[in-house]
Amino acid sequence: MGPLATSTLSSTILVVIVLAVHVFIYKIMNRPREWIRALFFALGFGTANFINEFFGITGLTKYAVLVGIALPFFYVGQYFQNRINRPAV
Repeated sequence: MGPLATSTLSSTILVVIVLAVHVFIYKIMNRPREWIRALFFALGFGTANFINEFFGITGLTKYAVLVGIALPFFYVGQYFQNRINRPAV
Protein backbone atom coordinates (compact mmCIF):
# COMPACT_ATOMS: atom_id res chain seq x y z
CA MET A 1 0.00 0.00 0.00
CA GLY A 2 1.20 3.46 -0.83
CA PRO A 3 1.00 6.50 1.40
CA LEU A 4 -2.26 7.68 -0.17
CA ALA A 5 -4.02 4.35 0.44
CA THR A 6 -2.72 4.11 4.01
CA SER A 7 -3.74 7.65 4.92
CA THR A 8 -7.15 7.20 3.30
CA LEU A 9 -7.75 3.94 5.17
CA SER A 10 -6.76 5.35 8.56
CA SER A 11 -8.85 8.48 7.96
CA THR A 12 -11.86 6.37 7.05
CA ILE A 13 -11.47 4.24 10.17
CA LEU A 14 -11.26 7.36 12.35
CA VAL A 15 -14.37 8.84 10.73
CA VAL A 16 -16.31 5.66 11.45
CA ILE A 17 -15.12 5.63 15.09
CA VAL A 18 -16.05 9.28 15.63
CA LEU A 19 -19.49 8.72 14.08
CA ALA A 20 -20.03 5.63 16.26
CA VAL A 21 -19.18 7.57 19.43
CA HIS A 22 -21.57 10.37 18.50
CA VAL A 23 -24.36 7.92 17.69
CA PHE A 24 -23.78 6.35 21.11
CA ILE A 25 -24.08 9.82 22.68
CA TYR A 26 -27.23 10.40 20.64
CA LYS A 27 -28.80 7.19 21.98
CA ILE A 28 -27.90 7.94 25.61
CA MET A 29 -28.87 11.62 25.64
CA ASN A 30 -31.87 11.20 23.33
CA ARG A 31 -30.87 13.99 20.96
CA PRO A 32 -32.59 13.41 17.62
CA ARG A 33 -30.38 15.80 15.62
CA GLU A 34 -26.98 14.86 17.08
CA TRP A 35 -26.07 13.06 13.85
CA ILE A 36 -25.75 16.39 12.00
CA ARG A 37 -23.02 17.66 14.32
CA ALA A 38 -21.45 14.18 14.36
CA LEU A 39 -21.31 14.02 10.58
CA PHE A 40 -19.63 17.40 10.20
CA PHE A 41 -17.16 16.72 13.02
CA ALA A 42 -16.28 13.30 11.61
CA LEU A 43 -15.71 14.80 8.16
CA GLY A 44 -13.48 17.50 9.64
CA PHE A 45 -11.57 15.03 11.80
CA GLY A 46 -11.10 12.65 8.88
CA THR A 47 -9.95 15.47 6.60
CA ALA A 48 -7.44 16.69 9.19
CA ASN A 49 -6.16 13.18 9.78
CA PHE A 50 -5.83 12.59 6.04
CA ILE A 51 -3.78 15.77 5.67
CA ASN A 52 -1.55 14.80 8.60
CA GLU A 53 -0.96 11.28 7.30
CA PHE A 54 -0.50 12.25 3.66
CA PHE A 55 2.02 15.01 4.32
CA GLY A 56 3.69 13.22 7.24
CA ILE A 57 2.99 15.99 9.73
CA THR A 58 4.08 15.21 13.30
CA GLY A 59 4.49 16.90 16.65
CA LEU A 60 2.54 19.96 17.71
CA THR A 61 1.80 20.86 14.10
CA LYS A 62 -0.27 17.67 13.82
CA TYR A 63 -2.53 18.80 16.67
CA ALA A 64 -2.72 22.33 15.29
CA VAL A 65 -3.98 20.91 11.99
CA LEU A 66 -6.51 18.72 13.82
CA VAL A 67 -7.86 21.62 15.87
CA GLY A 68 -7.71 24.06 12.95
CA ILE A 69 -9.75 21.83 10.66
CA ALA A 70 -11.95 19.66 12.90
CA LEU A 71 -13.15 22.44 15.22
CA PRO A 72 -14.62 24.67 12.47
CA PHE A 73 -16.36 21.62 10.99
CA PHE A 74 -17.81 20.91 14.45
CA TYR A 75 -19.17 24.44 14.77
CA VAL A 76 -20.63 24.37 11.26
CA GLY A 77 -22.40 21.14 12.19
CA GLN A 78 -23.65 22.73 15.39
CA TYR A 79 -24.93 25.71 13.39
CA PHE A 80 -26.91 23.46 11.04
CA GLN A 81 -28.16 21.39 13.97
CA ASN A 82 -29.52 24.51 15.66
CA ARG A 83 -31.03 25.83 12.42
CA ILE A 84 -32.97 22.62 11.91
CA ASN A 85 -34.19 22.48 15.53
CA ARG A 86 -35.31 26.12 15.55
CA PRO A 87 -39.11 26.44 15.34
CA ALA A 88 -40.67 28.48 12.55
CA VAL A 89 -41.50 32.08 13.40
